Amino acid sequence: MKIHLWIILFLSTIGIGASFFGVSLTRFEGRFQNDEVTILWQVSDDMPVREYILERKSRYENGFRELKRLNADGSRSYQYRDIDLYKDNVLSSEQVQYRLRILEKDGTLTTSSILNVNYFPTAIRRTWGSIKAMFQ
Repeated sequence: MKIHLWIILFLSTIGIGASFFGVSLTRFEGRFQNDEVTILWQVSDDMPVREYILERKSRYENGFRELKRLNADGSRSYQYRDIDLYKDNVLSSEQVQYRLRILEKDGTLTTSSILNVNYFPTAIRRTWGSIKAMFQ
């Protein structure tokens, strides 16, 4: 059974974009499917961007932690598959938070709004998480 969960975050009440100085984030969404979360984002222009820093926080963590850094490559459309979520003390169904930090070439660092994605691990994934938690 495939579970398709799309959560679309509209970053502005006027239009669908949020401006970060020289960068306009036009899409930031997450999808849970087949025991993993895929995060997608698009920008109108990534010429001023040096890199994107994707961060995640579960209810058991005090703050956000870095998942991945991606260099801006001019494509304006990016994605990241969070396939290791079940390994990080996410033992049951819960809401996981993601945010995107954008580092521009001039050193400006801006942070997006928080994206909430509902995560529903399978019994196998919950068991793995429980075993891992015992040895920490």
